[in-house]
Order: sequence, then structure tokens, then C-alpha cells
Amino acid sequence: MNQDTCRNRGARVRRALDVFALGALALLAGCGEGPGTAGASGGEARLGVRAAARGTLLPDDTLSVRISGQGMEPALKRGPVAGTVEFEGLPPGEARTVEGWVTDAAARRLYYGFAERDLAAGSNEVALELDPLFADLVAALPLGAGNPMGVAGGVLVLARPGDTVRAPLEIGAVRGTFSASRVLFADDWTVSVRVWGASGDTLYSLDAPFPVDRSVREISLDLSSTQAGVSLVVELKEPGEVRASLSFPGRARRAVELPGEVVFSELFPFPKSSGDDWEWMELANATPDTLVLSGCAVAKSRGSSAASTRLELPELEILPGDVVVLGRDSVDFADWNYQAFNMANTRQLMLLLCGQTAIDSVEYMPATDPANPFPVEERHSLELDPAKAGERTLGSSWCRVDRALEMRGLEAAGTPGRWEECARE
Repeated sequence: MNQDTCRNRGARVRRALDVFALGALALLAGCGEGPGTAGASGGEARLGVRAAARGTLLPDDTLSVRISGQGMEPALKRGPVAGTVEFEGLPPGEARTVEGWVTDAAARRLYYGFAERDLAAGSNEVALELDPLFADLVAALPLGAGNPMGVAGGVLVLARPGDTVRAPLEIGAVRGTFSASRVLFADDWTVSVRVWGASGDTLYSLDAPFPVDRSVREISLDLSSTQAGVSLVVELKEPGEVRASLSFPGRARRAVELPGEVVFSELFPFPKSSGDDWEWMELANATPDTLVLSGCAVAKSRGSSAASTRLELPELEILPGDVVVLGRDSVDFADWNYQAFNMANTRQLMLLLCGQTAIDSVEYMPATDPANPFPVEERHSLELDPAKAGERTLGSSWCRVDRALEMRGLEAAGTPGRWEECARE
């Protein structure tokens, strides 16, 4: 092969290589990796952040999201709590920190959460779970059926530097309730409680430190009045919810004495068409005193016959406005279990006896009874409306409870341990 031929072939090869190199550079440029493409859109990350708060959000709340990481300037955006916060032009990288928080109209930070994510070029999404930084406080004040203490109103005030939360007393059939929402976790809160009568004079009061902390399970405080002391017990039931119990000063701890002081408040006589497992009953203290079931028994009768079966009770204590649950051995949530006692499915006279005194009686009838029907239904409890405790012999004073209740695989409905369901329906 002569030199001219070799030179011609070499030129063709060089031209082919040049064309190939230009094509390769064009491909790299399209991927954002060629010369002169630093910072082009193909090499940037886009991020959509959607946050879910473990609690209730209000229209005035604002969601803030911040992205940070090594080799980048932090990016901060704000948006509606119900939408997605979008970021564009972020540098890709590993271990980017995504933080989110919700503030209220007063700029208080209420929820917070964070996550670490690797950001790749192109679209990315992050779902962020935000935990509450506050508690919802519910304080119950047992008034007793008919409010014998004559409480007309009250207010609970929580205060710390730069923050005040006020909760008026809502008076119900057997208890009053203070409800304070969004109380931030902090150890410098103080609590002030005032309860007054019809004349406006203060009956009971409290001023004390009141730390609100996620780890707090129970706090006991002493209230004071001209009569005696009052106790305030706070229990953190679950993250974000604090429950408190107030009791009046000077109230006694005593045996049940008079009719109507303890009443049947909920019955579960019809768990299934046959058998007596899962039956239970609830007794409520309708007074402001702490009562002891001393020498008491539950009895039953059928039709006009005398009491045929007695269930002797131990010395059970019932706090003011509180309840105790009695149930068959199969009832795990009962305060006391029994064996040799059963209730008829649709018709039964129930008696609570203490010594020789009939403290309470109720005869529930079938739902089809023309004269006095009760809301008796299979797998549903029936509960006495606290506002109608004085008319508890009437079926119209009772309601069928529909709130789901799990009982060892039995799908039922009831509210054992709470005398309030009818009052909310």
C-alpha cells in the first residue's frame, strides 16, 4: 500500500472520530454532564413535601418546610397545611435534612417533624409526619346528679411568659368540664382555677405551678377554699391529650346510704342469643362524695316474683361522678368479675341493695314493649342519660350505645367506664 493511500485512509478515520466525539459531547450535554453545563436544569432536584400532623389543624395554621445539607444553602418555604410545598433548583446530594413545622396565628410552633432523604436529579417526594408539641387539657369536675353543691360557673387559666390559655367551666348533667386546647409543652406553666356559686362568690380556688410535659403521667395538686382542700389529678392518656380530675373540698368518703346515690348507668344484658358470657353492668356514683359499696348486693327478679338471685359485692370504692364495672369472668375490663349471676336478654328487674335499703332499681323491657320500651338490642349496651337520671325507670331515659367495643373477638358496642355517651348524642 503506497503512502497516498495510507494518508487518505487516515484522514477518513480522523473525520469519523471527530464526528463521534461531537455526538458523545452532545449526549453528555443533554444529561447535564458536558462542558459548560454546570447548574443546568437537567442536573437539579425538585422536591415536593406533604406533611401530616398528628392532630387537628386550623385554617390559620401555616406549614413551614426547610431543606438543608452539606454543600448547599438551606432552602425555606411556607405554604398551606393541607397542600404540598414545592422546591425547585435544589442540588442533588445524600442525607438532605427535611424539616417541617406548623405555627398558629400567634406564631407558636405547634407541630414538628423531620426526615433525612437522598435527593436525586429530577423529581423527589417526601411525606413528613409532624408530632404535636402541645397537649389538649380536659379537666372534669364531678358535680353529682342535680348539682347539689350549687356550682354556677368557673374558669381555669394556664399562664406562662407570653402565653395564656383560658378555659370556662362547662356544666353538664353530672360533671363540669374545663377544656383547654393547644397548651404547649413547657415546665413554666402556672394554673389558676376559680369555681363560683349563683351569687358569684368564689367557692373553691387553686393557684399552683403546672408543668406540662410529654412524659408526665400524673400530677397531684392541692386546691384551697374556706372549707378544706381540693385535689387536682392530671393524667396523660396518650400523646397530645392530658386529662385532669378535680374534686371538691370537704367531701366525705362514706358508705352508700340513700336511694339514688348510686345508680345503674349502663347494662349489657344481651351479648348474644344464647349463653351468659360477656354480660356486664355499670354502677355510677351520682354524688360529690367518694362512696363505698359496703354490705351491698345486686339482685334480680322476673315479672312479679321476688328477687331470686343475689350477687354479693365486695367493698368497691366509687369516686365522685365515677363508675365501676361489674362483669362476668370473660369481661377483661371489669373492675370486679363474677360467675353465678346472669341477666335476661330483653326483660329484667335489676336492684341495688345496701343493707335493707333499695338504693336503685330499673326494669328494662323489650324494645317492642308498647308501654315502656327500652333500647335493648343484641350486642349493644343501653346507657342511662345522665341528664335524665331522675327518670331512670323510663325507657326514654336510656339510649342504645353504638360505639364499637372489642370483647375477646365479640364485636359489640358499649362505653364501659364512662357515664357520658347519652349526654353527647
